[in-house]
Amino acid sequence: MALRDQMRDWFQQRVVSFKKQSQSTFESTKAKLNSLAETSKEKNQVFVSKSKEKLNHAYKLTQNKANTLWQSIRLMIQKNQKKAVIIISSTATLLAVTIGGVIYYKTNLNTLYHVSIDGKALGTVSDPQLVLDAIQSMKTTEQAKTPDLIVYLPADVKFTEEVKYKGITEDERVLSALPTELADNIEIKAKAIAVKVNGEVLGYVSSQAEVDQILASIKDFYIPKEAKEVQKKRVQAAAAGSTSPLNDEIDTYDILENAIKEDVQTTPLEVNPDQLNDPKELQALLQKGTLEDQIYTVKPGDCISCIAYELGITSDDIYRNNPGVTENTVLQLGQKLNVTAYKPKVNVKTIMQATVQETISYDYKYIKDEKIPAGDQRIQQEGKEGKKRVTYRITLNNGVEQERDKLNEEILHEPVPMIIRVGTKVVANAGSGSFSWPTKGGVITSGYGYRWGSMHKGIDISGVKDKTIMASDNGTIVEAGWKGGYGNAVVIDHGNGTRTLYGHLSSINVKKGQVVEKGQKIGVMGSTGNSTGTHLHFEIHVNGSHINPMDKF
Repeated sequence: MALRDQMRDWFQQRVVSFKKQSQSTFESTKAKLNSLAETSKEKNQVFVSKSKEKLNHAYKLTQNKANTLWQSIRLMIQKNQKKAVIIISSTATLLAVTIGGVIYYKTNLNTLYHVSIDGKALGTVSDPQLVLDAIQSMKTTEQAKTPDLIVYLPADVKFTEEVKYKGITEDERVLSALPTELADNIEIKAKAIAVKVNGEVLGYVSSQAEVDQILASIKDFYIPKEAKEVQKKRVQAAAAGSTSPLNDEIDTYDILENAIKEDVQTTPLEVNPDQLNDPKELQALLQKGTLEDQIYTVKPGDCISCIAYELGITSDDIYRNNPGVTENTVLQLGQKLNVTAYKPKVNVKTIMQATVQETISYDYKYIKDEKIPAGDQRIQQEGKEGKKRVTYRITLNNGVEQERDKLNEEILHEPVPMIIRVGTKVVANAGSGSFSWPTKGGVITSGYGYRWGSMHKGIDISGVKDKTIMASDNGTIVEAGWKGGYGNAVVIDHGNGTRTLYGHLSSINVKKGQVVEKGQKIGVMGSTGNSTGTHLHFEIHVNGSHINPMDKF
């Protein structure tokens, strides 16, 4: 009797313990399934629901079997002790198998994440953060290569969650495939400032400071050098401690306005690094409208106006592009000229107040003198220039004067007139045979003889302040007007088979048939016809053949 009671108590304790353990396992597994159901997508919710049904069924079956066996065993223990031992062993085995199955199922339930990039499936991982961290690591590595630029790694990364029995992840394979899959997605950008002129984007630079420097340089470029010199002297005077204004003998230039006329706007953005402009190139584009200069090589017979006409530009374009080249410049074979016709993208308007000292030209007073041969003159009184101080308001566009308004004028010294006694004694039209220099001073810039492969039939004279051209001897005007390559020209017949020619005149003061005397003004030096600059082309012909004029002076 005692043994039967012990067996009954022992088995009852084991049944109660098993029921508690199976209930605990059931509750924890059920809680996990509930958690999955709350966070999972619709596809996995079906799986979770079915798993919960199976778990509930297994739990109820286990509880019912345990209760039924307990009742049966208790009766059999009372009737037959030996049979009860066998049943106890069978029941214990059944309970062990049941709870073992529940635990095994629970431990093999895995959550997987299917990874796709830009629509391409890569595999499964155990945690999405592994992929996100790997992508961030790639971006950090690329950024370290170009610290001054911005690195982007855009990708459409998607994770699809799945709870799967004995699910296997592919963390290593997926992570090793990421660099290859994302290589083409790497984007490198540079922070930039877009420069727009009247709405048109003309370039990009790295910062607003660079834009400001470019615009300041353009505006400074067109400030007249005279104004810069005055400002420099004022700064030097201030540094020396002087508070006095500049000496009255010094011209002064004050900039009242210096601004770009066009609407220049800037916009911050990001661009590809190769889109950034060199600040100097962008400044050149804004000032010139082009980054390429057109260069011309001087050839025989060229002149400034000829080159300008040939290329469809103006002489001023050539003068402006070639500092030092003026209307008096004699071009040289092979000389390089910048003949670019610039069309600036921005134009600078400068308003300047200038107070300058100017000379006042003296007048000429002529007194007739019958004792002096006609055409000859005698200076009775030398002229002397006067001086005045004038204030102007000057408007310039890109450094070129457009308007000049006189604001004030003060006479400092009156001019003294030149008095000239003019001879009225009649002289025959036949030349004397002795020739005088046809200009008031000057130098020979091209002599008589062969040059550039052809004969130069006379001499070229330039470098004079007074451009008056005078008859080299008494004679009669036989030609006065346009004469082909000579431009405006005058030909004088001095008799005895001798003639002189005066070419490239800017204006003519005589007419055909007029009798002139040696030294009489017949025109003004110029650069008409085939001319390389302002000068006089002078020839002497004897019996139809040209000779070296220097042999007659």
